[in-house]
Amino acid sequence: MKRIATLLVATAFLAAPATAQEMTTDDFEAATAGSLARLCSAPEGSAMNQYAVGFCYGWIAGVEQFYDELVADPRFDIKPTVCPDGEISREQARSDFLAWMKANPGMSERKALEGMILALRAKYPCSP
Repeated sequence: MKRIATLLVATAFLAAPATAQEMTTDDFEAATAGSLARLCSAPEGSAMNQYAVGFCYGWIAGVEQFYDELVADPRFDIKPTVCPDGEISREQARSDFLAWMKANPGMSERKALEGMILALRAKYPCSP
């Protein structure tokens, strides 16, 4: 399945306009905060936008579900590290992450998860 997805993404890259050249198929591994930011900021109207931003939203939703389950399960005794006043939409999380990455370009080589947590923690800190 991964090979098919990679082939589809690679095919789309070949047809992509020059504006999407900064992204590579490796970015879909979301190994670093920089690669996730490239996906989450794919230019609207570009050939890669629907794939990249869709991947970004899916990645955010998966992390959110996993985080919520870890915090809620008493077996793990994990204290929340992100404390918004209400729900954060996927679009808001994407926007917050991209704003944080723009303000912190030196963090691009950090792991994607670490970057997302740092960005959301900066925007929605928990009380001491």
